[in-house]
Amino acid sequence: SSGDLIVFQDADLEYDPNNYNKLINHLIKNNLDAVFGSRIKNNEIHFYYKMNRFAVILLTKLINFLYRGSFTDTATNHKLIKSEVLKKLNLVSKGFNLDFEISLKLAKYNYSCDEIPIEYCPRSYKEGKKINLLDAIKSFFVILYYFFGK
Repeated sequence: SSGDLIVFQDADLEYDPNNYNKLINHLIKNNLDAVFGSRIKNNEIHFYYKMNRFAVILLTKLINFLYRGSFTDTATNHKLIKSEVLKKLNLVSKGFNLDFEISLKLAKYNYSCDEIPIEYCPRSYKEGKKINLLDAIKSFFVILYYFFGK
């Protein structure tokens, strides 16, 4: 990657690229290291699967408790991070676990982060949605690994 800012975007367009300007403007205006687009902050309860929402909230609360974070949606793929900060995080996780590793390391190392509400239009499992309960369990252990092991 190159440039001053790195934005995460899935190719399936569940996250609207029109959110980029909001993320960038919020980061610059508030002199932040990272901004997340939160699916939780917009208070739409119908916008994705209840079990996924429950797992996201639970894992986010665990990160906030262990690492003194203040996130609402650590599993969001819409993350905008200064490239210099992203490089310092020394990320090793793959797949869905990467979202949690990014979030917990930003909190652990006291980087300035915030969230803004975004629109989110999830795919169905029939359309190719991949995340499942096993991913949540793996993410739980990744969070604990970085707290107790690293």
